Amino acid sequence: MKVAVKRIKQKSENALVGAMEVAVMCSILKASAISRQYLLSLIGWYVDDEYLYVVTRFMPGGTLLNYLQPLNQNSEFKRNKAEEKRKQENNARYLKFHRFVSEIVNGMRALEVKRIQHRDLAARNVLHTKHQRIKIANFELSQPDGSQFTFGRITTRWTAPEVLQNEANFTLRSDVWSFGVVMWEIYSLGSLPYSEVPSRELLNHLHSGRRLDPPYETPSRIAKLMNMCWKMPASSQPSFVEIDRYLHGRSIHPNSGVSVAEPPPLLAKTRVSSTSAFLYCPNSEIVF
Repeated sequence: MKVAVKRIKQKSENALVGAMEVAVMCSILKASAISRQYLLSLIGWYVDDEYLYVVTRFMPGGTLLNYLQPLNQNSEFKRNKAEEKRKQENNARYLKFHRFVSEIVNGMRALEVKRIQHRDLAARNVLHTKHQRIKIANFELSQPDGSQFTFGRITTRWTAPEVLQNEANFTLRSDVWSFGVVMWEIYSLGSLPYSEVPSRELLNHLHSGRRLDPPYETPSRIAKLMNMCWKMPASSQPSFVEIDRYLHGRSIHPNSGVSVAEPPPLLAKTRVSSTSAFLYCPNSEIVF
């Protein structure tokens, strides 16, 4: 079995301790069939005084972003003026896009029910298998909801306004905001969100009420869902359980009666020694 190893520079002692929560979450999620289907399994991890090394199954299909961007650069598609042919191509493409959206929601719903924050949801962190199925990846910033640790790493263009103000404001709904941006990435064929806005000005841009415009020919129901994910305050946004209902043609109810688990156990603040922790991956070929 081929595995991939990602090395992440840690900026704080707390972040290194927080990395150990990844292993706790891994053991919890493995019990879920939905998690195995839509989330990239964490096979092992290693942490020292400077780096977190995350070991996962190697996915040769690449990222969803890598799949989308060539579609945007397809000059033949851009030149195609035959209306009927264009509609047929778009219908087939948008059926696939709708499936991508639904599969991402399934993965995020599995995290939400276990009260786990992904914290870095973006098309670059969603893997696209050779069978064109979706697996959510890159859990090195993930934490149980309510964790006391912060990483000092924020991907500005995918991050909710309250988190741009203070990373400690991150909640499960912050992932919903990022999911709205991922939908925009899908239907814009991998474009950069807020490309015309400098990162340092983005918070003021969002506080003024401005949002990403749905890409051209985005289905109206998806465009509506994007805007629901970007409502303020965050408590007015739908949960992933409610988004799943919406995608299946049902209405979103504020009190859906869904049982949400207690968050995984949080690790106490403690100093990380030079002794490293490692979950061994037998019979694995490592791909960096």
